[in-house]
Amino acid sequence: MSRLLIITQKVDINDGVLGFFHEWIRRFAERFDKVTVICLKKGEYNLPPNVKVLSLGKETYGHYPAVVRRALFFKKFYSYIRRERNNYDAVFVHMNPKYVVLGAPLWKIWDKKISLWYAHGHVGPTLQLADKMTDIAFTSTPEGYRLKSDKLVIVGQGIDTEKFKNQNSKIKIDDRFRIISVGRITASKDYGTLIQALSVLGKDLRDKLEVSIVGDTWTDKDTAYLSGLKDRIAEKGLSGTIKFSGPIANKDLPGFLQSADLFVNMGLTGSLDKAILEAMASGLPVLTCNEALKNVLGLYADKLMYPKEDSGKLSEKISLMMKMGGRERASLGAGLRDIVIRDHNIDGLIGKISNSIKGVPANLNVGDIYNRQIKGKFEGNYEYHRWKSSPVKRAGYEMTRSLIRGNILKSGLGFRDYLEVGPGPGTWTKMFLEASPKANFDLVDISSEMLNLAKQNLAGHGNLRYIETDFLRFNPDKKYDIFFSSRAIEYMPDKDGLVKKISDLLRPGGRGFVITKNPKYLRSKLAGRHISEFHKGQISPETFRALLIGNGFKDVEIYPVTFVFPVFNSAFMNRTVSGIFSYQKLNTLNNFFAESYLIRFKKPN
Repeated sequence: MSRLLIITQKVDINDGVLGFFHEWIRRFAERFDKVTVICLKKGEYNLPPNVKVLSLGKETYGHYPAVVRRALFFKKFYSYIRRERNNYDAVFVHMNPKYVVLGAPLWKIWDKKISLWYAHGHVGPTLQLADKMTDIAFTSTPEGYRLKSDKLVIVGQGIDTEKFKNQNSKIKIDDRFRIISVGRITASKDYGTLIQALSVLGKDLRDKLEVSIVGDTWTDKDTAYLSGLKDRIAEKGLSGTIKFSGPIANKDLPGFLQSADLFVNMGLTGSLDKAILEAMASGLPVLTCNEALKNVLGLYADKLMYPKEDSGKLSEKISLMMKMGGRERASLGAGLRDIVIRDHNIDGLIGKISNSIKGVPANLNVGDIYNRQIKGKFEGNYEYHRWKSSPVKRAGYEMTRSLIRGNILKSGLGFRDYLEVGPGPGTWTKMFLEASPKANFDLVDISSEMLNLAKQNLAGHGNLRYIETDFLRFNPDKKYDIFFSSRAIEYMPDKDGLVKKISDLLRPGGRGFVITKNPKYLRSKLAGRHISEFHKGQISPETFRALLIGNGFKDVEIYPVTFVFPVFNSAFMNRTVSGIFSYQKLNTLNNFFAESYLIRFKKPN
């Protein structure tokens, strides 16, 4: 499924509330060949050529009577989904379950896969009906989808952590303490509690405050609510302290957040508010009463949460934040940013949604599996059990070592920054350390136990960093000269995302070397061997080559690494075949015996 139809409210990079979705569309366009977007209203946008945006016309018909508007919207909606039906294989509806209800009868007839994103505490009959009609339901946290559904996939929020990265100096140029709150001006945001909390602060603290409320009203009821807030602010003598800044485009929001000292959110909906995560991604401490944040904040929850509508507790929390030292506040903000990078970054979200829509198997929790195996059947000595516990395994070890030395390192490979994914216990890392002992080595693995073994085996060798994370969620602040991975990428379901990630992390002229299993599923079946889900992520050399070339890499070459002579479980036979075919490029003949292969490539200068 490489063609996607997206249904959303608005496509407008300048919108203060929905401007973020512009980046979501752009990221989907990287993972699908064709993206068609139907929106209620469109404004300014700048999207790739494989994206088509179709508006239902609110920008034109918005002033028409409601009955006429709805009739025109329905007519256009059905016209678009019918006219474009050969341009999409799957549908992704964003936050509007009514479009699932409207479109599902036709999409089912046309055999389109239907998915819904919904992240809000409210559950109504439209959502209940949409849940029955959709194939997949995505949400950010359990609190954002309060229906019992076997279709639910929790994917976190999608925050562009690079956009919200704080570039400002933390050295304060004055003694002002700046608080910011972002969101729609409406009763459910409970700005009254903030006003009351500020009014009871001591005068010494209140005189240092500057409070900006960023957001807009949507309805007449909201406008009346805003008027009442302004009256209360005047009554409390806070007119010089609290300012309503109006709406700000999402693309301009990072600058506002980065100039603040504290973010507050009083929302009562109970669903994960994206604005809080954007503040956290900016390294900004947050205070909130939102119960959806309790699990997100983890150990920080007690310090940063207060009971709903409790202005006294909120005032106490604000006072503590104002009295906290700048370094302590910066350290707190850095910890909050790490949470967003780990659990709520946009790359992870778009990857999970895209994979689910395409039917790619979900992550098999490889880290947990290996953590258990290392403590269990491998008895803490993975390298021995993997490579040296039998003659056949030792033969495979020797073939791999010989290939790395004779193919990758033979030309005196020089590098400054090295990235390895899936280093295991550091079996092959040692060879690269010997080749360039003064280089910087970053080792990324999803298994904490593997990294512990690597730390033990590589202790005292060079400049090494050990990072426990899913590679697709790894966002370093540097680029690399060398990317290396051995027998790890077969556990990553999103191969397209993998290649794009490698491209993003390599410097121009940087080189990549990947050793991976050669799919031999038919041979395994004929031999009566069961193929577990754990080992179904292997990629053929031809497909891998096409992916690399399609993403702009050059000098793509493929070599066999380990050889297995069919039927005979013989180290002698395997070594004999290796002696014949070693150092040749992969071809039809040696591919028959190749159990694994090396694919090497270069990023253009």
